[in-house]
Amino acid sequence: MKRIFPILGMTILLCAALITLAITGETAKDPVCGMEVNTASAAFTVDSPHGTIYFCSQHCKDTFLANPAAYTPKMESAPAVPAAPATPAAETKKSGCEGCAGHAKAAAAEKGEHGSASHAMAASATTTTEHGCDGNCGNTQIKAINEFHTLMTPLESGEGQAHIALVKGAAADLVAKKDEVMKSECPGGVCTESYKAMRADFGLKVDALAAAANSGDESAIAAAFKEMHAAYQSLDVVAR
Repeated sequence: MKRIFPILGMTILLCAALITLAITGETAKDPVCGMEVNTASAAFTVDSPHGTIYFCSQHCKDTFLANPAAYTPKMESAPAVPAAPATPAAETKKSGCEGCAGHAKAAAAEKGEHGSASHAMAASATTTTEHGCDGNCGNTQIKAINEFHTLMTPLESGEGQAHIALVKGAAADLVAKKDEVMKSECPGGVCTESYKAMRADFGLKVDALAAAANSGDESAIAAAFKEMHAAYQSLDVVAR
């Protein structure tokens, strides 16, 4: 009987330690429903400029991907969970979208698509300042989206009238490539309802940019490009 009490006491202490570890595990708030999600065991995540975003379910993840901008204020007000530190192998990879520029250049060179001014700029681009890109843009399962990215690359940098002139010059090519995206067949698992909704929004935003370019209104062109850019990024992420 005397031996039972020490064993019982150790069992209670072990259980308490396990419960404490579970309770104090690092958590992050699901930006869609507000639920606290254990980051160590979360099955639904999205990498973003704010760090890794954690979701309690596939439904919340799909809801976020359908309109990321709607949840940006929530993410900015809550502390972001830092991304895992880079491994030595990953340190040689270009940061931001510089790797995407290289991808775009290689794709354009391989296909020999140098007929238009936009394709020529894509082939010669070496850097980009694509805001919100996670370094994997232009690497989707949809060929037409990847080709649309080669047109976007030279439009990511610059500002003012020089940038407006680039956008106006590329508007027709953007519309043509957008039409290919809208008609593209999807490999299995890509054409979810979220993807279809984002593709429809993307198409409308490209058409709105073309209309602004035709009007010549520089402020309208700048605003339309910004909206189209956000729609393109969302579509790129969900099509991977």
